[in-house]
Amino acid sequence: MELPGGWDKPGFEWPQNLRTMDDPVRAYVGTNSREETEKLGIAAGDWVTIEKTYRPLLGTRANARSFDDRVGCAALIAAVKAIGPTLPGRDVAFVWSTEEEIGLKGAAAAAAHMFGDGKVPISFLRSTRL
Repeated sequence: MELPGGWDKPGFEWPQNLRTMDDPVRAYVGTNSREETEKLGIAAGDWVTIEKTYRPLLGTRANARSFDDRVGCAALIAAVKAIGPTLPGRDVAFVWSTEEEIGLKGAAAAAAHMFGDGKVPISFLRSTRL
């Protein structure tokens, strides 16, 4: 999918408003012209989705629906196991949150809750110092 304009410039901020169904979105399908795209049976206005099934790609790569969520969960679980049951002098919180696609609402709610409990999330500290 196409990233918002200016995403690669210093000071870029993600848009806070939600896209409507009328906002244009572009998907790269590996073609160089409208004609090439239409030869694949793809037309402007077609819906885009990822198959639900697991699909191996090159080497150790693969793709499936919700892979980002699944890999993120696996990474958090691996980190919990690597840290172990005790970490002297430190409190560590792992957050599985929702609605990351529409403004990190779940992460923002978790950060606000932790802040209310007197715990300032490290990611919050990093973002305020930049």
